[in-house]
Amino acid sequence: MTDKLKYRVCAVMAVFLTANFASAVLPENYPAMFSELAMLMDGNELGPGEMMRGGWLASRYFSTDAEGLDFNRERFAAARTEGQAGLAGLFLAVHGTQTQHQFVCKTLETDRTKRAMMSRIFGTEAAFFQSLENGDQLSPLLETLPSTARLRLLLRMLIQSNDSLTRRAGLFWGYWLADGDYWKSVREMAAKDPDAVNRACAIRLLKGSR
Repeated sequence: MTDKLKYRVCAVMAVFLTANFASAVLPENYPAMFSELAMLMDGNELGPGEMMRGGWLASRYFSTDAEGLDFNRERFAAARTEGQAGLAGLFLAVHGTQTQHQFVCKTLETDRTKRAMMSRIFGTEAAFFQSLENGDQLSPLLETLPSTARLRLLLRMLIQSNDSLTRRAGLFWGYWLADGDYWKSVREMAAKDPDAVNRACAIRLLKGSR
């Protein structure tokens, strides 16, 4: 799947997070939904039918709250594709508490597979800004999320990490939820981050250059 199509699937998922569904327990077909959604995100091409199917599945997948945390934690830890990691990570970000957020952050700091994924997306300054361009269509759809409070907390945790690539993850993903705290972090990163790529990306963001 191209980067643009991957971001498009994530955008569709974000829209359906606003639906008011309730679930006391995980549906029996929850693992199957995870597998199908992850495969859609990892696929090479997505047609209109696949996009609709993905949105329908996502509305049900994210209808759970605390009931889905253990499942998605396990799937995030075991993820071997960007689709698997993205789906489980997004669930933990939106529904998780500090415990789950710390787990996500630690995994990104130490797991070789996740770090290889991040390197492909924003491992260099050129990759960072190309991926931002590919994901532009996600920005307005994020505004439809029922709440970004917990997601912002995770992003703040990432950007404060001792690991340079994880800080870059917070810089990258935080761009679509940019607020005063985010831009304060960008200025600090541009001035004194010990990693040259992070400083270059932050300086370029401050200049508004894409």
